[in-house]
Amino acid sequence: GIVNADSVSFILILFFLFIGFLLIKKSIAESKIQYRCTHCGYTGKAKRRYQGSGLIELVLWLFFIIPGLIYTLWRTSRKRLAICPTCNNRDMIPADLPLAMKVDQDKKCPYCAETVKKEAIICKHCGKELSAEKEPSEIA
Repeated sequence: GIVNADSVSFILILFFLFIGFLLIKKSIAESKIQYRCTHCGYTGKAKRRYQGSGLIELVLWLFFIIPGLIYTLWRTSRKRLAICPTCNNRDMIPADLPLAMKVDQDKKCPYCAETVKKEAIICKHCGKELSAEKEPSEIA
């Protein structure tokens, strides 16, 4: 016939090389973005993870090739999760967004968990005195 095993193998190799190239290109672009953790306030590079399970993907590839391919395409087509390296929070946002800049200006009251200004001494919601966290320059 017109199609032989060598040409199919060559086409599959080219396909996987192309997919690999796209994933590497996407990974390099994502590594340059600074993220801000909405939970602990960390700013910097985020750990990047694909949604889903790598173990399930491996089992599917080993025993069921077509479902393995479908699962891999699903995992890689979705947006990679940005995970905070300090607290493992999955709600990291790009640091240049206005919401991330607002996180720098606000803090949560330890008594009522409402958001107050970072410079606040007394919580406007519950009226309790907030602990004054001194900056490193003030301690010396």
